[in-house]
Amino acid sequence: MKRFFRRSKYDVSSFEEENTLENILRLKKEEKGKIEAEEKEFQKQRRERERKLIIIEEEELNKRETERDYKMAELETLKYQNQLVVDKYEEQMKILRNKLEEVQEDQFVK
Repeated sequence: MKRFFRRSKYDVSSFEEENTLENILRLKKEEKGKIEAEEKEFQKQRRERERKLIIIEEEELNKRETERDYKMAELETLKYQNQLVVDKYEEQMKILRNKLEEVQEDQFVK
């Protein structure tokens, strides 16, 4: 029965070999490398998302500028139409004043 519970020479040496300082340092270096690679990938994805966000914001800005230009054009059209109405009103007022003066002169002369 002792034979089942005894460790062989190969088991002990392989266990000790796995736990050598060099192996531990190598494993540590590998894990740090993995962490750095993950961080680089994360930063790369973050930069890509930030670029996409900038593109979206530029599109938004262009859309807002287009809408502003359209509204300004509408405003200019309304101003022009309003000025036409004002000019027509002033012309009609001038005609009515002239007629009033003629009527007053005719009444004064008679």
